Amino acid sequence: MNLDKNHPLDSSDLDAHMSTAVNAIRLLTVNTHKGFTALNRRFILPELREAVRAVSADVVFLQEVLGTHEKHALRFHDWPKMSQYEFLADSIWTDFAYGR
Repeated sequence: MNLDKNHPLDSSDLDAHMSTAVNAIRLLTVNTHKGFTALNRRFILPELREAVRAVSADVVFLQEVLGTHEKHALRFHDWPKMSQYEFLADSIWTDFAYGR
């Protein structure tokens, strides 16, 4: 594949390079906005989980996830009983980690 900056990358070069790739990892990054739409108008975490499932990513990086939240649990009937990252991992991934 020609990576010379004076020669534009040709799509056939890219196709040839991609056809020789053996392994690929599908990454997804999602800002969950704590499970709400813009301006906190609607709780959409269950919909986000379905969207994450549909992508079939190998690794998902989440931003703005919450752990348990007792006040939200009282206000929203579909608030998960576990942390949001556990809820999003669901049965898709057995391994998950939370870091600050």
